[in-house]
Amino acid sequence: MHIQTYGSKKSPKLVILHGWGIDGTKFSELAKILAKHFYVVVPDLPGFGKSIPPRKAADVSSYARAIKKQLKELKISEAAFIGHSFGGRIAIKLSAESPDLISSLVLTGAAGVEAFQLKRSLKRTIYWMAAKILRLFSWIPLIAKIRNRFYAKRDFGKVDGVMKETFLKVITEKLDPFAKSIHQQTLLLWGSRDQLTLVCDAEKLLKIIPNAYLKIFSGVGHNLPYKRPHEFAREVKQFLL
Repeated sequence: MHIQTYGSKKSPKLVILHGWGIDGTKFSELAKILAKHFYVVVPDLPGFGKSIPPRKAADVSSYARAIKKQLKELKISEAAFIGHSFGGRIAIKLSAESPDLISSLVLTGAAGVEAFQLKRSLKRTIYWMAAKILRLFSWIPLIAKIRNRFYAKRDFGKVDGVMKETFLKVITEKLDPFAKSIHQQTLLLWGSRDQLTLVCDAEKLLKIIPNAYLKIFSGVGHNLPYKRPHEFAREVKQFLL
């Protein structure tokens, strides 16, 4: 697993887990800001960035075990976590299954606990149907351009082979029971325009996580932590320090 670290090892530890379809480099600016107060660890999750894909289709628990193993190799026994989107799924699982590892939790655009399952299922069905139609005509340059933009806007973007199987495993797991068992102080930071994980999903997390707090940023979407890193970092520092 490829990892970038920022700050002094003597500082409190902070792990950032990125979302699907991106890698740790998206969080480099945020990490540099937070490195003034924390030792920040930003991995490329398996199958993304410079990290190799898993050998076989992985589920959320597999990713959680991989993170736990990696932190053990780094001799980190406890850290605060920021989980974005897919990274939020992993952080929720870790918080519930390995509570001693996570001191505090920040979730942003975290997936896995959805307020309206039927509505979201319909949206995904429409997405996959549109993707298949665009693929049929992708030999036409204009259609190919539209298709690329279409994929780029989705958190689960271009997947193939073992990562496609991994994606299907990941999105079908509902994490409500795990979220309910989180006892750590949890900060929910959400973009008001998030179309992948809606504000109502954040509100559901707020209800089921015992010690949770929610702040909504206006005028920004799913890319909140790397679109507005300074504002995001300010909230994280106030919460953790």
